[in-house]
Amino acid sequence: MVGFAGWFDEWDRLDMLVSLVGKLRKKDLDVKALLIGDGAVLAEIRRRVKAEKLEDAFIFTGPVKRQEIYDYLSLLDIAVISHSNNFGSPVVMFEFMALKIPIVAAAVPPICDVLTNAETGCLFEPLNEAAYEQCLAALLENPGQAKLLAENAFRLVTSKNTWENNARTIIEAIG
Repeated sequence: MVGFAGWFDEWDRLDMLVSLVGKLRKKDLDVKALLIGDGAVLAEIRRRVKAEKLEDAFIFTGPVKRQEIYDYLSLLDIAVISHSNNFGSPVVMFEFMALKIPIVAAAVPPICDVLTNAETGCLFEPLNEAAYEQCLAALLENPGQAKLLAENAFRLVTSKNTWENNARTIIEAIG
């Protein structure tokens, strides 16, 4: 199961995920997608899933209570971040890392500030659907590589991306 969690906004480019799931299924990869959350583009994504006849491949949870989110995230074999904004790291990325869920993500600056391609995630050129497909297919076909990326990302998030380290960086920056 691949998936994403959060507030679904235009910059998340979930339309790319719908397209990608359709392409992978045509290549006989039995991929299913779990979209956890809600947002401005949810209705459009649902319409697109229906138009592409992929209803059996997508599960939409709608809003999930904060205390239940980790139960849903634990269902993911691979987390995807099809795209993101250019002004902040997606918080859910750190949650995926802490839960040892391998990540396929667009190589936008806030993500590249944290993840390294082929070390802690599989990153693809933003808006490049072919590269996105290649990344996702590679991890679906090679669970060992997916696990290695997840383990590396977990080590990174638990050693570097902690509140204590963030506070230390801020204190050092202001002298």
